[in-house]
Amino acid sequence: MVDFHISTVFQALNSEENYLRIQDDTLTGTLSSVDVATKENLENLVKVGEELLKKPVSRVNLATGVFEPVNKMTNEEALRKLAKLLSREKHLREAKSAVGNKSVPRIKMPLRAAKSAVAKGIQIYDYFFSTHTKLFST
Repeated sequence: MVDFHISTVFQALNSEENYLRIQDDTLTGTLSSVDVATKENLENLVKVGEELLKKPVSRVNLATGVFEPVNKMTNEEALRKLAKLLSREKHLREAKSAVGNKSVPRIKMPLRAAKSAVAKGIQIYDYFFSTHTKLFST
């Protein structure tokens, strides 16, 4: 059910390449049970996982409901590709965030000079405001 829903959504958005689901729907017995945590079962699950990595990437065919290979890429190669893509995306977002969050550099100056600069700034603002108000009021 999940496969069908997710496949439908990603196909509708033309984003099948942005979705990777690796699963084995042929598990039986204790391998398919989520509550058997014996050492033997866990070791067998590791083997199943390693075998899954060697298999080709496959998706559910919405018409038949059967998993079909998508391309010649293995699940392992697809995971590496996805990891690189996510890493690149993370670095791009961090770079954008760093640019957007840079604070205005502080200028170090003596207190007297700072007061003078503030006073001049106020004078310039007052002049600008009074000049422009006269222009708009007439």
